[in-house]
Order: sequence, then C-alpha cells, then structure tokens
Amino acid sequence: MSMQFTTRIPARTFGFESDKTVLGFLAHTAARPKMARTVPVDPDHVFDVRFFERLRLWWEWHDTRSPLFISGPSGCGKTSTVMQFLARVNAPVISITCRRRMDKSDFIGQWGMQEGKFQWFDGPASVAWRYGCVLVINEFSLAPPEIWVALNDLFEGDALTNARRGEVIPRHPNARIIITDNIRCCDPQSAMAYRDRHVQDPSSAERFWHLTADWIDADAEKRLLTRRALAVRATPDFDVAPWVDAAAALAAHTRSAEGVRISNSKRVPALSTRVLIRLVEIIVRTLSEGSPCKDVLKDALDLAIAQALSVDAAAALQEMAHFDFASAAANASKKRSR
Repeated sequence: MSMQFTTRIPARTFGFESDKTVLGFLAHTAARPKMARTVPVDPDHVFDVRFFERLRLWWEWHDTRSPLFISGPSGCGKTSTVMQFLARVNAPVISITCRRRMDKSDFIGQWGMQEGKFQWFDGPASVAWRYGCVLVINEFSLAPPEIWVALNDLFEGDALTNARRGEVIPRHPNARIIITDNIRCCDPQSAMAYRDRHVQDPSSAERFWHLTADWIDADAEKRLLTRRALAVRATPDFDVAPWVDAAAALAAHTRSAEGVRISNSKRVPALSTRVLIRLVEIIVRTLSEGSPCKDVLKDALDLAIAQALSVDAAAALQEMAHFDFASAAANASKKRSR
C-alpha cells in the first residue's frame, strides 16, 4: 500500500542546495483531526544529509507498513528532526510519549464521560489509522514490553482491532509510525545508560526499519549556535564567535566516548545541542547586557545543565568548561578593560 502524496517538496525546503524533491502533501489538504497537529517549521533547524536521505527513503518506500525506529543519545535531535521533516512535507502528526505504566487503551482509546454522556474516545493510534496521520512514539523503551505484543497489529500495518468497541479500523494509506528512543531496540548495553529501560525481543526489532541518529556535524552545529546567539544578544556589536567556538570545543570534549569518565561509576555527560544552545544564549545575553556577574560561565553552565548533575560531575564539567572557554573569557576581559 503506497501513500497518497499530492505534491513534491523541493529539497531546498530542507536546507539543501539540490534540484531533488521529496514526496509530500499540499499545505492544508491532508485530514487533520483534533488530536493531530501541524508542526510549525523551525527555520534554524539543520538536517544531517546522511540521516535525511535515509529518512526520505523510508518515507517514500512503496510498502508503508513497517515503522521506523530511530535511536540515538538524548538531545541529539531525533524527535526535532522527525518533526521538522514532517512539518516540511505537510504531514499531520500525532505524538505520544511512553511511560512505565501504559496499556493498550492508551493507544486504542477508552470509554469516558463528556457532557453527561458515556461515549467512546479514540486513542492516538486509532485516530492515525482512521485519518492517515503520522504516529510518533517517543521514549519507546520506557513502556512495558508486553504492550507492544498487544499492539502487534499496529506494527504489522494491519487493521486495528478494537475489542472494547467491537470494531475493526482499517489502516489509512497515509498512516505511518515513527519511533524514537535513546537506546537501540535490542541492545542491553545501550540501555545501561538510562533508567527503567526495557530491551525489546528480537522479534519486535524485525518489524521495524532502523536508523541511528548522532550529533549533528560540528560546522552545522556552530552555524546553529551562531544564529541563536545573534538572536539574543543585547547589542549589535557584541562578538558571539569566540563563545560559539568555545561551546563547540566543550561539546566535543564531553562527547568523546559518549561522556568523560571521572570515576568507575560517574561520567560527565555528553552535552546535547539543546544544552549548548541554552548555554551560549545565556552567556551571550548576560555579557552583551553588561550584567554584573563574577563568573558568567559558571552561572550559565549551572543554569544550562550543571545543577542537574552530581556534585562530582558538575565540578568536573565546570573545570572542563573553564579550560575550553579560557581564550574567549580572556579576550572578553581585555575588551572590557579598554
């Protein structure tokens, strides 16, 4: 079963200088039930070309029954990239984030009261199947594995059986499933870095396409940090480049071997792009405003992530940051003293 695309989206829409196109939908033509949403386009989002091409291949594949399973470290842009891809192809999206206590009704639906009447409420999977929406399932491994066994028909791309209502819901041709998670589907080693994660049975993994996300290209990340820093600086002549370069150096430092070990059981975590953006924005805003602060970098790092870490990890991260930011801080100090 193929999707019912209505147009081709230029690759330039995704930031690529290319004459290629991506199959998609004309804006506002796809059915959008109340539960679905139209994702706004983030013009600052950067697509990794290799990741994009693999995502596009799955999206345009003739057999649309298999879900796509995307794994990668927290904060590397898995969900944001998926959402920005769907925003640009004008696909209606329904997203759900898994939790430890879930059952089939969270996806299929349940009976409830509304305005004094007992009635049925479709769940996200039922809505996606009826109207042809993309169902995005986040934090897949947090849910108990047995729920996915109960939803076998969902991952097989079959009609959904709603036993509570005595109904069978045929799958709309445009209904697709994208799964995001921090761990690989069947890899116990990757699950050790996160709490309460469930490694799936190999039989589940066989139903999915698999795509690994990673940190975006260093130059692309610096361009993104620069745009975000320029947007928040209080004075137009404030030079953001040294702070962006220092943040990129710190990121590379922490991401070596997925975080720097400080003891047998503790690591300085790999800093995600979203943490870097927050760190740079706080530093640039504070310094460009001329706000009095004894140690801008320490305060910014505390606000960005360090206060969430153990005392040892926070201290180690602060030490690393002051080393990587030393040059930028020294130049800023010279300019202030002139």
